[in-house]
Amino acid sequence: MTRYPGRLPLAAALTSLLLAGAASATEVDEGPVNLAHDCNGTLSVHHEADAGGDALRILALYEGSAADEMAEVTVHVDLDETTVLLLTSYEPIAWHVDGGGGLERVIAEGDFGTQVSAPDGVDVDVRPFDGGTHDWWAPGTRGLVERGEDDSGLALRSFHGCYAASEFTLSAGTGEYEHTGEPSCDDESESEIAEPNAGLLSGVCDTVTAESAYCLARSREGLAVVGLDSGNTCPVLDLEDADEGPFPTSMAWIGDHVYTCEGQYGNLVRTSLADGSRQFSFAYCDAVTARNGELLMLPNNSSGQYLDQLWAAASFQDAHCGVHDVIPADLHASRLTAEGGRVYASWHAASEVAYYNPGSAQPNGYVDLEGFDGWIHGLAVLEQERLVVNATPQDERLEIFEIPGGDHLQAIPVAQDLYGMVCLPTLEVVEDGGDDDDHGDDDLDDDLGPDLTPGGQDCTCSGSGRGSAAAGVVLGFGLGLLAIRRRR
Repeated sequence: MTRYPGRLPLAAALTSLLLAGAASATEVDEGPVNLAHDCNGTLSVHHEADAGGDALRILALYEGSAADEMAEVTVHVDLDETTVLLLTSYEPIAWHVDGGGGLERVIAEGDFGTQVSAPDGVDVDVRPFDGGTHDWWAPGTRGLVERGEDDSGLALRSFHGCYAASEFTLSAGTGEYEHTGEPSCDDESESEIAEPNAGLLSGVCDTVTAESAYCLARSREGLAVVGLDSGNTCPVLDLEDADEGPFPTSMAWIGDHVYTCEGQYGNLVRTSLADGSRQFSFAYCDAVTARNGELLMLPNNSSGQYLDQLWAAASFQDAHCGVHDVIPADLHASRLTAEGGRVYASWHAASEVAYYNPGSAQPNGYVDLEGFDGWIHGLAVLEQERLVVNATPQDERLEIFEIPGGDHLQAIPVAQDLYGMVCLPTLEVVEDGGDDDDHGDDDLDDDLGPDLTPGGQDCTCSGSGRGSAAAGVVLGFGLGLLAIRRRR
């Protein structure tokens, strides 16, 4: 069976997916369903918890390993359960599928004469390439899965993808199930305290957090804090295994977690400051900040379809599942922060930062950055009076400007590249003094740690308590505009 459909345009970002190196010797991915393969590049894997039984299974490539105009890829299916195989590739491939047992149907998406041969009795459908990639976390993969499930009437049980390959073998699994990490849309929505749990930094970076103010930011190695008096940095978490791609330009800190838009697709990522665990999501954004405990996002605009709007999600789970308010706002920005009912936004290279008061879709004014006209890698506001601009990757400094006039207040040399920011005033331990719960102590339960309040010059905090730190960035932005509830 041969088709010659027209080629659809492919986002330029996909070209960055090519990974150097020759195809490795056949390996076995130990999951609920094993896959022997000769992938060139990293294998992207997703298994559902119930990976066995009747299933839709997806194998996704960019191209075949051979340099021929029509590369050949062999797929062996050694499964007894009813199996519908969805094969997809951007470049044309001649797929040779063999196997018995439960193989019921093969669906292939591809262009320029993609072909499929299969055993007698196995239905074959060849269709034009309709988007999707060989990476589980790419935006197009969601549509690929939906099409496959709609066409087959079966639920997806496994996804495997890589840049190029010439042979796959699917067989019964022997390995343990490993969750990809995204939250479930079927569970009850989760929530956490709105303010940053700054107590998690206690005992880790006490010298830096005892300065008059400090900022938490993404470094090349992970997460770090930088003091706004000294410019000294202190590592907080090692995130060397983070997804490759552009570093985040904005950041939200809610409760125990830090939120960033990371990687080549701009996935919304949640990082736990308590244990360093990370969760990726199917929400894609250019920038993220926080308002009253909810996530405020600039949706990824690589396609241009989400210009002039913000998304507001009550939780990471809601953002992942496509549950968010759509708020019209004339932003045209890629950097974002919020404090005291205002949103501050800028382009990647700018000499001014626009601000938006509650209820306004248009800028209410601009902070003209005195003497600055360069790259902005993060924004943060301190106590509604000072705007901190991150220029460390190019200029090795943080710049602080007065709000709203834009007068230059301070340049802070920083020897480390930082990306995105959330800035807080220094914290000190204070005694609560009350005893409303008849426990013979103050109002704070022992397992919540110290009561943290802004304003002190010394930090004698210990432990990682859940405090009441005032966090400027999460004080909120109440755009009183039309909000449309949407689910992807």
